Amino acid sequence: MALAPFRCLVCGFFHPVCFRSIIGSKTLPWLALFMGFVVTAATLRAFQYEAIKDPFRERFTLHLNGLSTHFGGSANDLNEVNWGIGGGYDLGRLASESVITNGAVFSLSVDFYSDSFSQPGYAFGVALQNKLVGPIDLGFQVGLIHEDNLVDKGSWYLTPFLFPYLETRFDFPVNLRMSLIPPLGKLTKGVLTLQALIRF
Repeated sequence: MALAPFRCLVCGFFHPVCFRSIIGSKTLPWLALFMGFVVTAATLRAFQYEAIKDPFRERFTLHLNGLSTHFGGSANDLNEVNWGIGGGYDLGRLASESVITNGAVFSLSVDFYSDSFSQPGYAFGVALQNKLVGPIDLGFQVGLIHEDNLVDKGSWYLTPFLFPYLETRFDFPVNLRMSLIPPLGKLTKGVLTLQALIRF
């Protein structure tokens, strides 16, 4: 006897079984983190990796955290001025025959900021970034984040993340990075963030 479709309380669609309800919102971030590290490791093994040996000043980027836009009905009740500071450090570049991955930069980053509930938060991870079009780069970042509100919602002390971002690369000391944190069950309905990046 076939299962009749019903409206899922987790994702809202009509189907017999919800994959998201099976693995749960606490498992999804760790699955994203695992996939991110697998993709990163496979990428580094598949292509030639060359360490960047430029001086520290040319490899370091100062992050000034500032603004965000929340998706969902309760967005007006959340803090969207997320002042904070952080930094990024370029580690190496990929070399390949593919225009998509050739020259992609592998880097470390850490950020401290005021979260959506005006409480201290921090995140750290690795990123892979390459030119998209003109002065715009596309990157993906994977790592761990801590916010008290995520712990209160049932997550771990450190919650894994994987998200894309766009970054301007104008020939100017100050550029911008826009990151998209996708919806993830009860943890977040999605956030768009904006950072200022300063190179010395």
